[in-house]
Amino acid sequence: MSAPDADNDTGFSFDRFEAVPANIRRRIHQEREVIADAMSQVLRPHLERISQLEKRLDAMPEPTPPTLKGLDSAGLGRLATLEHRFAELERRGVEYCGVWRADKSYRIGQMVTCRGSGWVAREPCDAGEKPGTEGSGWTLAIKSGRDAKPCRCNRGGNTHE
Repeated sequence: MSAPDADNDTGFSFDRFEAVPANIRRRIHQEREVIADAMSQVLRPHLERISQLEKRLDAMPEPTPPTLKGLDSAGLGRLATLEHRFAELERRGVEYCGVWRADKSYRIGQMVTCRGSGWVAREPCDAGEKPGTEGSGWTLAIKSGRDAKPCRCNRGGNTHE
């Protein structure tokens, strides 16, 4: 077996292809150089642009975290209200209210079961606003499995439409 004819840039070798004539090997090498030159010409402007952008990015100052200095009294009041509401939501968490009832309204964060699934109110839900209906304020939290027991939401039976 003859010595491998390897190209140092790619590692490609003809050592498995001894039957490839020398003139075809030269032609492949020439074509590879033409393709490499064309790719270099296409990529050069993009690589230069990337280099310019990296330099600009390196020259930028580190961002400073936001502060409350620019808030007026109205802005501080709104912030305090939001902090209070957020703390109340965290304190209350999810409140399980049992099986969904058509005659009951639900607040944000309340959870019910209906048709074997668990539903959480993401917005206030009026009486009769059934979980799983389009446009309702309910979000599916726990999907019923194959062995889920039917819900008796309407007190009239074990099935739902």
